Amino acid sequence: MSTPVARARPRVGLMGIGLAAYWPQFEGLHERLLGYQRDVEERLAALGADVVSAGLVDTAEGAREAGDLLAADRVDIVMVYAATYATSSQVLPAVQAAKAPVVILNLQPARSLDYASMTTGEWLANCSACCVPELAGAFTRARIPYHTVTGTLLADDPAWESLRAWIAAAAAVRGVQRARFGFLGHNYPGMLDMYSDFTQIQAQLGAHVEILEIDDLVARVEGASAAEVAHKGDEIRAAFELAVPGADPIADEIDDARFEWSARVAAGLDRLVADFALDGLTYYYRGLGDSVSAPVSSSATRCSPPVASRPPARPTSRPTPQCSCSTGSAPAARTPSSTRSTSTRGSYSWATTAPGTSPSPTAARCCARSSCSTANPARACRSR
Repeated sequence: MSTPVARARPRVGLMGIGLAAYWPQFEGLHERLLGYQRDVEERLAALGADVVSAGLVDTAEGAREAGDLLAADRVDIVMVYAATYATSSQVLPAVQAAKAPVVILNLQPARSLDYASMTTGEWLANCSACCVPELAGAFTRARIPYHTVTGTLLADDPAWESLRAWIAAAAAVRGVQRARFGFLGHNYPGMLDMYSDFTQIQAQLGAHVEILEIDDLVARVEGASAAEVAHKGDEIRAAFELAVPGADPIADEIDDARFEWSARVAAGLDRLVADFALDGLTYYYRGLGDSVSAPVSSSATRCSPPVASRPPARPTSRPTPQCSCSTGSAPAARTPSSTRSTSTRGSYSWATTAPGTSPSPTAARCCARSSCSTANPARACRSR
């Protein structure tokens, strides 16, 4: 398998909140809350976040500065740590500027209080919950969606698993918004639910769609080295159990040639992904005739594991000159002197070049709803 792309670490904006009026009244409270916030920052980083800390915001002016910081760093999510009581005017400006999903962290230092020795300062140090309803009301009136995670700062508290899930969700969104998806070929004909508007994909998700040519893959399949093909073959054997001959009526035996071809195409796909820096690749291509793209696309788009695919045998010569009508009539033999022929597929006819002749510039011309003329060899297809 190709090396997995490392998942993006989300930028998590963290702002603690408190009230500046408390600091001169309760000695040590500000320092204690800053210690709690540092612990939250470390825990979020350990859960996979790149933390952008706005510090402990304690005034409305500080909230605007925090909002500018979070907006400049383009955070993926804002976590508001309610360290103690704070007015909602100290929070709303920051959240409005950040323009990111909001999670309120209602995390108390302990599960219960020692009421016998309780003081106002100690109560404020454990007062995470007291401003949460006020924040909820302000966010609701401002039409800002929010969520709340309630628990404690203790290491074994279930709240941290909830925060892990939020960080994983933010990582997924960041990954999609910055992703590069390769689109090779076209949608499968008739599957209308799969048809996509690339402009809307980028407008709604932020992802980039890189349009690829089948030749981009063909060149890399043909250019795969013997060492790359052998290495890919080892990976295939390690990941899959090769089908037993006869296990599936439509599956042939996986001989060495088929296996080598599957490994070669897989190596080409790996190189394609690496060269275009793709996070994902979607492809379907319908190769025709003895074009080199036919065996490549056949292997690349096969739904079963790649070990079951191989290039079809190439014909040793061009088709015998003949004319076939799009109405489904039997082909009529052309005279040996003819230099052009037509074949049919569905309701279309197209021209091919007979053996020993130079290809015509119009050799690939398709004649929709055409009939054939054997009386005029110079005109293989005649429009009705």
